[in-house]
Order: sequence, then C-alpha cells, then structure tokens
Amino acid sequence: MSSTAESTPTLDILVGQAAPRLGTKGLSKEPRAGWLEAFFKSGGTWKDVFDASDVGAERNLVADKFVAENASVLDVGCGRGFFSFACATRSTRVVGVDPMDGRGRSGWWDEFKRTSAIVGHVHRVSGVRASATSIPLKDGSFQLVASVHSIRNFGGVEEIGGLVREAKRVLGKGGRLVVVESDLNDPGSPGYRAFYSMRTKMGWELDLPTGDEMARLLEVEGFSDVSQEFIETSLDYAPIRFPYDPSMPKGVLDGYKKAERLLDDAAEKPPRICMVSGSR
Repeated sequence: MSSTAESTPTLDILVGQAAPRLGTKGLSKEPRAGWLEAFFKSGGTWKDVFDASDVGAERNLVADKFVAENASVLDVGCGRGFFSFACATRSTRVVGVDPMDGRGRSGWWDEFKRTSAIVGHVHRVSGVRASATSIPLKDGSFQLVASVHSIRNFGGVEEIGGLVREAKRVLGKGGRLVVVESDLNDPGSPGYRAFYSMRTKMGWELDLPTGDEMARLLEVEGFSDVSQEFIETSLDYAPIRFPYDPSMPKGVLDGYKKAERLLDDAAEKPPRICMVSGSR
C-alpha cells in the first residue's frame, strides 16, 4: 500500500468514514488539518483507511464470503472500484467492468486508475469500459462474477438478465455469480425506502428486484445451488446522496428533501443487504 496522503474523490469518501475510527493510530476523534499525513507517518496505510470505512468494511464482508484466495474476479458495474479494491487483497486478478456512461460518472475511469495506483493495486486491478450485457472477455475466464450495489443503475430487468447470461458465459465450471443489493423491504429503514422511491420515480435508479425475483433470474438461466442471504449491518455502505436538481417540480423537490431529512433521523439505519448467488 502507498503511504502517502495523495488522494482522490473515491479515497476522500473512505477517509471521511474512517477518520473517527482510526484513533488507534494516534488520531483524535475529530482530526485536525494535516491528520492524514500524520496518520501515514505513524505507520498507517490506505488498507487501514479502507478497512475502517463503512464502505470498505461492507465490501470486505462480501469479499470474505465469496472470494477464494487467488481467484480471478470480474466486478460488473464496478463504479468507483470499492468492491474491486476489496477483492484485490485476496485475488491476483480483478477486472472491473462499467460503461461509465456519463450519468454522474464523468472522469471515473481516470479516478479508478489513479485510486488503484495510490492504494497499491495497479498490478492486480484493471478496468474495461463495457456494458454488463456484452462483456468483451473470454468464456470461462473467471471464478467469481460479482455485481455489488450496481444493478440499481441498470436500465431494467432485461439488462439484469443479460448480466446473468454474460456471467454464466465468462465463468469457469463451478464458478459463482453473486449479486448484492440493498433490501428495500427492510422495515427498519423508512428513510432509505422513501429516498430510493423518490430516485426511482425520477428515473435515476431502477426499482430493485426482490431477493426472490433475483434468485428466479439465476435459476431461469441455469445456475444451480441458488441461494439468498440477508445480512444486517450498521454500515453506511452505499453513499447515495447526490445534489438534487433545483429545476425539479416543486412537489418532487419537496418529496426529495423530506426523504433526505428521514435519512438524518437518529433511529434510521441502513437497510440490510441481500446477497443472491448461484453456481455455474
């Protein structure tokens, strides 16, 4: 891992979440200016930052469960690369696939590469600009295909089905596909449900399939040993707040702001995660 305080917007997200938990490295709970440099000088690493962040801890949880040592991993819908980086400490080959189609993702490929270099994964992690339904990689070339908090950005259920078919093609025999998403049926997360509902009404994100619906998609495409698992966490694992558009109709804007206020409620918690997986 790099031991410099050079950063990227991706790493800034991790640093913001990890800072209160890094007191064991000599930091106060409210770090002052220059704390990151001091953190690295005291022996801290970017891996420490990743592991201490909510996003990193949740991706580590998924990787610990599904990534065998030295397995080749395809991270579909990799976005900023959070799951790719979690896999890189366990695998010798991780490929992130994403169309990076400009919907709020301007410059993300360059950021993905810079982040990978800063945290020391440049020789293990690479990226391919492609759709989940047409992946330009060889048949049977991966042991794990994962889509972690990314199907919300797909165009519809047909596109998710395309991901499942492509995953089956690029997986070797016995390889596994896992799809991870928020369980918006979690009754303990009314703010998240309201927030996602507003975003789907605006067409910004897909109305997520349930675990049962996702499992059926895998079964239809011939995956075996299909299972689903729900895990409760207290982790803010999927930062979802984006600046709202002030040109929204007033009723929509008011609803959006109300949903945001619900997220700030002290009793609010992130929804549990749903992991649906199957073997080729």
